[in-house]
Amino acid sequence: MFSQALLRSTRQTIATSRACKPTTTNNNGLRKAFYSDDKSAGQQLSPATTERPSGIQPASSSDDPQLIPAGLTSGAPEQLAIRPVRIYRPSPTTMQSAKANNHTWVLDWETLQGAGRWENPLMGWASTADYMQGTNLKFDSSEAAVAFCEKQGAFLSLLTHSSLGEYSSLTSLPSPFPLIGWPYFVQAPKAIKFKVKSYSDNYLYSDSKLRIHKTK
Repeated sequence: MFSQALLRSTRQTIATSRACKPTTTNNNGLRKAFYSDDKSAGQQLSPATTERPSGIQPASSSDDPQLIPAGLTSGAPEQLAIRPVRIYRPSPTTMQSAKANNHTWVLDWETLQGAGRWENPLMGWASTADYMQGTNLKFDSSEAAVAFCEKQGAFLSLLTHSSLGEYSSLTSLPSPFPLIGWPYFVQAPKAIKFKVKSYSDNYLYSDSKLRIHKTK
C-alpha cells in the first residue's frame, strides 16, 4: 500500500511539472529579421551625412596640443607626486622558465622611513601603514616605465606645503620647471657571470692532499 501511494504521488508530481513547464517559441523568424541586411535603410542615407564635416579634421601627428598631466586628473594623493619610485628588472628565479618569463620591468615605491610598521600580535604578520608598499606596476620595457612616470606630472603650485613634507625643497626649483613627474631612478640589471661547474670535478684524481668535505 505504501509503495502504491508513493508511486501515485510521484506520477502527480511529474504531471504537475509538465503542465507548469514554459513553452518555447520558434524565434528563427525574429533572428533572421534582426541579422538581415536592410538595404533600404542604407539607401535612405545621403552622401552628405556619411562624409566628415568640413570643420572637423582627423587627429594627426603634426598637431601639438597642450596635454593635461595625468596627475591633475587621476585623483591620486598629492604625496605620490613627490615620492620617489624605483624601476628595475626582477632577478630571475631558479626555475628553468626564468629566462623566458623574466622580460618585464617593475615600478614600485621606495619604503618610507617610519611608515608605522608593527608586528601583528595575533599571527605575527608584519603590518604597515604605508598603502603603497605592496603596490607595483609592470611594464614591457624601462622606457615605458619612464614615460609613465614623466606623464604623472603635477604643477608645483598646486601642491600644498604640508603634503610635500620632507620634500618641500622641490618648491625652490627654477621657473622653467613648473611641471614635474614622479621622481624615479632606473636600476640596471647586473650582468650575470656564469661559471661552468661540474659535480664530477669533486671526484677527480689529484696528487695533492685530499679535500675533506664537512657536512656539519
